[in-house]
Amino acid sequence: MPDRKAIEILRLVKAKTAGAILSQVKADRAAKLTEQLLAQTP
Repeated sequence: MPDRKAIEILRLVKAKTAGAILSQVKADRAAKLTEQLLAQTP
């Protein structure tokens, strides 16, 4: 799944659910997505 779409989905779900999703992907990708998610959060 493209990073942009993954960020959109993670932004829509609750934090606990987002954490569960991120725990299922590779650590480096989870870190990258988390960094992008936090950078875009106001």
